[in-house]
Amino acid sequence: MLRRVGILLDRIRYRINKNRLSRDLCCGYKPNALGQVDEAMLSHMIDFTGLNRGYIESCVCRRPGYTYADEFLTRTPQDHAEIEWFYVTSEKYIFGNIIHRPWAMISEMIVGGSVLDYGAGTGTDILSLARKGYEAYYFDINLVQREFVQFACEREGLSVTFIRPYFKGKFDPIRCIQGTFDAIITRSVLEHVHYYSDLIKHLASCLNPDGLFFEASRFGESGKDPMHLEEDRPIPEIMAYCGMKLVRDEFPHRCWRKKVSG
Repeated sequence: MLRRVGILLDRIRYRINKNRLSRDLCCGYKPNALGQVDEAMLSHMIDFTGLNRGYIESCVCRRPGYTYADEFLTRTPQDHAEIEWFYVTSEKYIFGNIIHRPWAMISEMIVGGSVLDYGAGTGTDILSLARKGYEAYYFDINLVQREFVQFACEREGLSVTFIRPYFKGKFDPIRCIQGTFDAIITRSVLEHVHYYSDLIKHLASCLNPDGLFFEASRFGESGKDPMHLEEDRPIPEIMAYCGMKLVRDEFPHRCWRKKVSG
């Protein structure tokens, strides 16, 4: 019953925010955004898509009609499953993520071992770590972005393990993550996931003792991005339940360490 009520409330929230989404994102033109894109990644993007630089610039700079927000408005997903399917099949989301630069906190704190980038998008962070020789694991449900990162790895000769969102023959973005890792990254991910509490618990269980959990989450910013969910349960509370200790806080960028039992 509570689950059905939650789904209904989400439907209402997405409908209410539809016009706000158009105003804040579709018309949020950012003329200098292309300058934030790493030239190597831009080169990969041009060759991967076959698109000219001008079209890619229009998408990256959020010209009206070229953004993932326009795509979202056209498709108007109505519930959790449809919203998730939008993230799986979006053709424009890749252009919103390509502007990300490597997260400095990660390179400063990770000292080796295996690293899972969950919701890795265009692979900015995991590609950076793979270039340094880390045991790198990539996960994202978006088909286009996963193909792009595989393309980039082939071009650069990088070794990255790709995890697909299936468990026992069914779509399951939580339990598809198996094994253990020395560090896990969730950058701008949790605020898009309605089951984020269960996801954190599962990912924490996949961390080795003393492992690091990096997260950057902007919940409740529907005025800036109505595709962001509200925070039903505070992240610190969930992390504490999972035996995680906050070791670096530059909100919204935070790093948690898994306590060693005993």
